[in-house]
Formats: sequence, C-alpha cells, structure tokens
Amino acid sequence: MEQGGRQLQRIVVLQLCPLGDTLFGTPAVRALRDQYPQAKLTVITWNTNRAILVGNPAVDHLYSVNNTIEAVRLLRQLQKKESIDLAVGLSHGGSALLVFIKAPQKVGFNAQNLGWIYNGEVPDRRNIHAVEYCLEVLAPLGINPPAHSLLEFYYSSHDLQVAASFLESCSGYPLVAIHPGGKFFPVKRWQPAGFAKVADYLMGRLKAKVVLVGGRDDEPLAQEIASLMEHQPLIAAGQTSLKETAAIISRSDLFVGNDSAPQHIASSVGVPVVSLFGPTDPANFHPWGVPHRIVRCELGCSPCFHWLGSPLQYLPTWDNPTCQRECMRSITAQQVIGELENLLEEISGRTGALR
Repeated sequence: MEQGGRQLQRIVVLQLCPLGDTLFGTPAVRALRDQYPQAKLTVITWNTNRAILVGNPAVDHLYSVNNTIEAVRLLRQLQKKESIDLAVGLSHGGSALLVFIKAPQKVGFNAQNLGWIYNGEVPDRRNIHAVEYCLEVLAPLGINPPAHSLLEFYYSSHDLQVAASFLESCSGYPLVAIHPGGKFFPVKRWQPAGFAKVADYLMGRLKAKVVLVGGRDDEPLAQEIASLMEHQPLIAAGQTSLKETAAIISRSDLFVGNDSAPQHIASSVGVPVVSLFGPTDPANFHPWGVPHRIVRCELGCSPCFHWLGSPLQYLPTWDNPTCQRECMRSITAQQVIGELENLLEEISGRTGALR
C-alpha cells in the first residue's frame, strides 16, 4: 500500500486492554504484518500485558506503559522521532487515544462514537467473537479476515524446561490444567468446592494428574481447592511466570477453567478447553480455534456483561448491587464432568487424550 507516493513505513498499534483481550488482537497484528511486510510495526500495551506480546515475530518494537498518561507521553515521543503512517486501535481505550496520533490513516474500535476518528467506516458488530471484531477493524484498509486465524503466544525453551521440571512427577500420566481464578473480574469465578470435585474425578476416575495454574492472587484459591480434595494436585499458581504457565498448559491434554486469560492461553497453544461462563457471553469470548465445550446455566439475567459496554460492568456490586452470582453458583460439578466426558469423546479418537 502506498501513501503520498511512498510505501507505508511505520505502523503503531495500541493494545491497552486485559490479558485475554490482548491475545484476541494477535490475529489482527499478524494480518497487519502480512499485509505490510516492509513496515516497522510497533505495539503499545500495558506493563501487565507485556508478556503476552514478548517474542511475537510480527512485532518489531514493543513498548509498555503503566497508565494512560504514560501512553500519551510515549505517543508524543514516538512521533517526534518519526512520522506514523498508520495507527490502529485494537482495544477500546487504545482506540480513543488515536486522537493523539497524527497519521494519514487511523482505524480502531467503533464503540462509543469513535468512528469520527477513522478513515473509512469501521464495522461495529458486537454479536461476534472478539477475534473477529479485531479483524473487522482492518476492513477499511482492504485487509480481509484470513480463512483461519489463530491466537499467538510465544514462550522460550527455558520456559519449557521450567514446565518439564515442574511436571516431572506427571510423566506417563494424562495431564489436566485447571485455572479457578480471575483477578480482575471475580464474579466469573466458579466455586472452589466445584473445582475440587472435578479435579478429584479426573484424578480418581480417569487416573489423570491435575495442575492448578494461575497468578499470585490465585494461589490462596488453589490451596483452598487442594484442601477440599481427596487427591493431591500440583499447584503452579503463584509459582510460575505467565510464560512458564503457558508452557505448563501446552504440555496438558486438557484445560478446565473460568472465562479468563489462561483459558485463552490454552487456546493459543492448541489445548482443548472446557470453559465455565456466567456473566460474559460465549459468543464474544469462547475458546478460539480448539475443540471446546461451554458450561453455563440459562438464566434470564445472563449474560450481563456486554462486549465494549460500560466500564461499570467490571464493578458488578456497583453496577448491579442485587446480583448474587447465580449464573456461576448454579453450575454443578456434574455439569462440568458431563461436558468433560463429551469433549473427551470428541478428541480421544484423534489424540488419545485421557484414554
């Protein structure tokens, strides 16, 4: 593509969003790289999300910031060094910050009346998966969504070595990774007693090994689940970095968890997923590109969290103080086990997982 008689040389992408949403944008980043192989592609993200994009070969320069003020300062610094030909918002907040970028072309999320910022009309379909939404952002650039798009997450040989060492006692056994947490949206969490029953089923009935994964904030939750179990799981929560956690998940035969970032990491490394949904909509956030099963209860109030809706959705006690989390409380261990069995029946013929 040419602009003003010269080839497009510099692209800046803003991915200022949660961990899972950052992963959802990676197919669009890949599409940009494929469309403009000669351009320098810079991505700006939150410090908390940096590990998602480190090592991604589609990205030439990766910057991370702590807050919006730092992001605006960084954008000014980048523009002083070199002009920007194309600016892309692959997050709600990042799209709003495109007003601070002088570029011949801008595209981004079309929510909250942001369409006036962009060149061309950006679609705003919200009943599709977040991956598809990010790809549709690129439509005004003439970039068609690829026939097959995958989430991209990269880790090192060292991360794999750490995972292999941690899982040494699991050698020769089927392995299931379980993530019971979700730091920034606790109403998406299923009850610890339920996870304990599912993990005991996997370890007792199916003779599998179970590893509980997550961040430092998930460690107390993992310990609580282990205390409720008849069998003893491995606890990686709080013990491994994000990339090491991804490496552990990559060695698993199956993943079970709430709608949160580790579920989408499992999708990115090709591991089948059983996902528990309550306030969020599976149509927007279901596991992408892998065999999966969704567990949810059909309640009239669920889903109550909507893609690109009000930020107050992240504060449900404020936004909906009468909510009792029935959408998650109503899910039973037997429901989850049933979907586990259904998924195992689907994948066992191809992989032999847990059989």
